[in-house]
Amino acid sequence: MTIGEIEQKIATELADQYGENEAQSLARVAIEDVCDIRFTAQMGQRSTPLSHEQEQLLLKVLDGLKQNTPLQYLLGFADFYGLRFKVAPGVLIPRPETEELVDWVLSDIALQRNQEGARRILDIGTGSGCIPIILKKKLPNTEVISVDVSEEALRIASSNVVFHDVDVRLVKGDVLNELSDFQKDTVDIIISNPPYITSAEKAQMHANVLQNEPSLALFVPDEDPLIFYRKILILAQTCLVPDGSVYFEINSLMGEPMLALISEYGFAGDLRKDINGADRMVKARRLPQ
Repeated sequence: MTIGEIEQKIATELADQYGENEAQSLARVAIEDVCDIRFTAQMGQRSTPLSHEQEQLLLKVLDGLKQNTPLQYLLGFADFYGLRFKVAPGVLIPRPETEELVDWVLSDIALQRNQEGARRILDIGTGSGCIPIILKKKLPNTEVISVDVSEEALRIASSNVVFHDVDVRLVKGDVLNELSDFQKDTVDIIISNPPYITSAEKAQMHANVLQNEPSLALFVPDEDPLIFYRKILILAQTCLVPDGSVYFEINSLMGEPMLALISEYGFAGDLRKDINGADRMVKARRLPQ
């Protein structure tokens, strides 16, 4: 089988399930990774025969995609902020919207370079480790700590920390049951992409997310959808330095309720839209006492 033939096979067999454009994109990305050939070069090498191993790997990927397994899990990695991160069903697949949240933090710190800048950043909800690892790479002189309740997430994050050769401290902890490791006025920035999807929204989600990505990192109770934000703001009231900030990724339906919650806990709120125009990020600045 040639590169062109396997591309056509994948795209054709997935078209009804994913749509023609998405199926074509999945085929090209899979070929790019398995055959180590960039998309721009694929068009000129469509008649190139696949090795037996390449053909078998791509057929295995095709079978997994038919079973609604995300391509990132099948390949074992996801791209985030220009780097590759190991992923598995125990962690969320990093999304472009989260890149925008990291950008906001880095942009704010860049504006403060004539000052001391961030000495310590706390990430809550480690997942694959993509957020704390990028922050540490961009801010090598800043201490970065990341907390997650999941042993599996911490294991995967640890492998990414080693892979990217950065000094990020990973801590097992549950923000819903309070984190006691952080003393008063010791953290400059908190960043978090916590669970924020209500069960009522499940019907709108693709099967490959519902069947594979960890529900622990996705869903919140319908009766208290802001529970994680509330707990993190309570923590921030103590451990965050005056004028320090909390950066959250949020449910696009919760922009105004989030601003109200931030104000309720004595912070100044700032709401931002993502590249698609959805309310996606908020910053809560701790006001000086």
